[in-house]
Amino acid sequence: MAWNLSIKGNYFYAIDTEDPFTVNDCPKSEVRIAKSNTSSTSFRFIYRGLDVTGMSNVPMTDIIAENGTDFTDLATFEVWKNENTGKSDASANGAGWFDYNDSATAITPITITGGGGFVDLTNDELGGFTNKDYPPFGIADVYDADNNRFDWSELKLGDTVDIRLDLEVTTVSTNTEIDVFLLMADGDGSYQIPFVAEQNYKTAGTYNVNRYNGVYMGDSNTLDNFARFQMKSDKTCDVVVRGWYCKVTQR
Repeated sequence: MAWNLSIKGNYFYAIDTEDPFTVNDCPKSEVRIAKSNTSSTSFRFIYRGLDVTGMSNVPMTDIIAENGTDFTDLATFEVWKNENTGKSDASANGAGWFDYNDSATAITPITITGGGGFVDLTNDELGGFTNKDYPPFGIADVYDADNNRFDWSELKLGDTVDIRLDLEVTTVSTNTEIDVFLLMADGDGSYQIPFVAEQNYKTAGTYNVNRYNGVYMGDSNTLDNFARFQMKSDKTCDVVVRGWYCKVTQR
């Protein structure tokens, strides 16, 4: 199955080339096109936070331009989708938020082995304070609890995400130093955003760790890849992930 894409006035059209009676039509300002979760050369078409029928994983080779030719390369298609889709109605709600509260680590904290390198911080979003009732317009989620990672596929270039990190750290040794980073663009082009840098706890005890920072979708490397929280410590400690609050602002 291949799809012929076109923009007519304020509407986005996708016509199944094998069955021309199968047509998806949506207001173009509410259509988002993101890289598929399963392939870097496939795309997911999203309308109001849900996959467009039959278009949840469309290979680049099955996307045809209005003139009947294939898009020449990924870069050409990226330019087309950024120019023709995505929320542009200034009257629409361009901001919203999610609060992801973990349940598992409240029972079994994550142990960070001293000197052992970075460990992923998990969040099952099954805690009683999880709240996803106020999302931004057209965005269903930004965190994938099944894989413990942020998924920006419903965002677009220029969108921003402000994140409040909420942890409880228990140290058992004096002068324990911790670092918590948000690993962005997980893969060959990854980079780190520091949330907690070289924080030293002089005495053993339990500490509340709250940090607020922001990230932006400044390039396709950031937008099309996942992100995850990671922590390390020079001495062994335990961490309870209370959760993270995410405010999304759309361009």
